Amino acid sequence: MKFPQLILLGILASTTVWAGEVPASADSVRALLEATKSHQLLDSMKAQVDSSMQAGMKAGLGDTKLNAKQQAVMDEMRAKMLALFEQELAWSTFEPMMIDIYTRNFSQKEVDSMLAFYKSETGSAVVAKMPLVMQESMQKMQLRMASLSPKIRDISRETVAQMKALENDQSASKPETK
Repeated sequence: MKFPQLILLGILASTTVWAGEVPASADSVRALLEATKSHQLLDSMKAQVDSSMQAGMKAGLGDTKLNAKQQAVMDEMRAKMLALFEQELAWSTFEPMMIDIYTRNFSQKEVDSMLAFYKSETGSAVVAKMPLVMQESMQKMQLRMASLSPKIRDISRETVAQMKALENDQSASKPETK
């Protein structure tokens, strides 16, 4: 192996290896994910995505009233998107990814310390309250986005009008060719 290849391999090595620390084990990360109730958090996140998606669709439609067939199309789109989220965010896919990320970025000592915290009374409180904090955050964000939607629509309409005006100016200023 050539010297530049060795340097590249060294750069690609885990940061914990550089620090001389033992990388976290998969079992300890799995225990950490269990202690933080990551599976339940993921499920809660999916429900919040659905709620956010519904609010976004409603805001996007504005005052537009849908007939039954249009509503069916929108409902089908929502169902397809939820199925996609369910498939892509399945715990069976998510857990190995998280274990890989944690084992590459945290040392065993760090994971052990996090485990100790999350098993403590304060850590348990954080785990128990975090879904509520996330839910409230999402609700506040939805309200903010709903208030932004009309402003974004106005800016878009203004930009479209400006672009049309420029097109008209360009076509009017072009000399006629014979």
